[in-house]
Amino acid sequence: MLEAVADAVAQLVLFSVEAEENNSMLPNIVPGAEAVQRAVDVLVDIASELAAKYGSEKNIQDKMLESAKVIKKATQQIVDDAKALHVDQFNQVAKKSLLRSAKEVLQVRINSF
Repeated sequence: MLEAVADAVAQLVLFSVEAEENNSMLPNIVPGAEAVQRAVDVLVDIASELAAKYGSEKNIQDKMLESAKVIKKATQQIVDDAKALHVDQFNQVAKKSLLRSAKEVLQVRINSF
């Protein structure tokens, strides 16, 4: 499931970059961003449950909870940025923030393996 989230985030980035490079309209990425957020919410719940099971392994527990926190915050930011870009496709702050947040999600995915 984490790989599917990473793929969806990468797709959101591609839409944004293609629109920028081609000076074209950015499609509405809000539904995709919200779908990513829902999937991440499920993963965060699972990670929290698993972390509770690793109570004797404090290092593993801390890493899981920290990763869950980072990815949840980053996906919320992606949704916020997608909404801002839906209103104003030329919002450079939202574009940069979207890319930064996507990078955080992808880094969590890489670091979790």
